[in-house]
Amino acid sequence: MGAAYNETSMPGEIPTQDVCSNFKNLQHEGRHQHGASYTGTFAEARGLKFPEAATFDSKTSASEFVVDEADKWGPALAVRYKDKESKERWLIGAWCSE
Repeated sequence: MGAAYNETSMPGEIPTQDVCSNFKNLQHEGRHQHGASYTGTFAEARGLKFPEAATFDSKTSASEFVVDEADKWGPALAVRYKDKESKERWLIGAWCSE
């Protein structure tokens, strides 16, 4: 069984509780569209974790951090980064079983 890396972005002004709620909706959507196991979607992530990391200076550096730190079968990771217009955004990423 393999793993697929998934990521999404959300506006940075969204508080962490809303990031969690939006993420749960993404998980539900993945289960609804692809079934209950090995979907290759966020449905496979075991929750959402906010590692203590500084705001990254680009989406690429935030993504590289999450790719390196996230574990298959583990929680998705949510970190902040600055987009091309220097606005803060959330990047959520996870290694998901497929």
